[in-house]
Amino acid sequence: DFGLLEELAQALPRGEFQKLGLNAANLKTSFSSLSSSMSELRTEGGSKMLTPRHDKVVDKSQKIDPSNKFVEVQDDWLIYCFEDFDGKYAYSNRRKSLESCMMQRDSTGLAFLNQPFAEGAERFVYRCTEVAIPESQRDMWYDDDDRRKAFKRGLRLVAKEAKAVENLNQGLKFHETFARIQHDAGMLAEDFNRKIPMKRYEWNVSFIKALIYRCYDDSYKDGEAYVLVERELEGSFTKWNNNAGAVRGKSTKSLGDGPTLSNQAGLGVGEMPLLEEEDEDEDEDEDEDENTCAICL
Repeated sequence: DFGLLEELAQALPRGEFQKLGLNAANLKTSFSSLSSSMSELRTEGGSKMLTPRHDKVVDKSQKIDPSNKFVEVQDDWLIYCFEDFDGKYAYSNRRKSLESCMMQRDSTGLAFLNQPFAEGAERFVYRCTEVAIPESQRDMWYDDDDRRKAFKRGLRLVAKEAKAVENLNQGLKFHETFARIQHDAGMLAEDFNRKIPMKRYEWNVSFIKALIYRCYDDSYKDGEAYVLVERELEGSFTKWNNNAGAVRGKSTKSLGDGPTLSNQAGLGVGEMPLLEEEDEDEDEDEDEDENTCAICL
């Protein structure tokens, strides 16, 4: 008898009771409903009183030349090296806090574009890369603010930063929460993958690792700038859901059983909607080949 649980669900905002049983389709619907409800309560209930930033403008048509080996301030890149760069950190399950981690080989700093190319409910998303400036070139490449440039290093990345002034002023605390949740979700996903009875790639769940970089910039509160950084996913992706509770552009309340997720590349999830927090890759045309899927927070 689940009568008490049903009554509890009815008493909550957007509450809904679902009796799953051993049914994958019901599990899929439940995950979608849960993720949408949590996102709506967090963003709609908590962000209306926040002050939006007006110093950033999302440019969904923004493009960069992947063949260019340099980033330059004249192309609107913000470049942090030498005394303006502190390092990068990852959440440690052992220490239950952030710990320093290694940069890419030869990397000495970080660069990201001044304006975002996408946005989610709480964060802006920027093109980003680790960079290197030879000490011998410091005078010409870095000390002159108007001519600053650096070599790109490592993988293509995306950086995320708060959209609200209050969250931006939280500094490290704002990003550490996301990094911890993403780390914990990854550990739960690994545990889930180990326990599923049938080893099928369609059911394999994974989360992208989140890193936090600290730079020094007088335009930020206390002179410290923090961004949460993830590896940029390449390819064409299907945007399955967002923080407003929509799945493939429709409200979850009108979807019924909802769409079945397919993953031909084996990069992420099984038959359930993706739990993706940011509007990344919005510039991808929806009519393109939608043959790859992944999970992002």
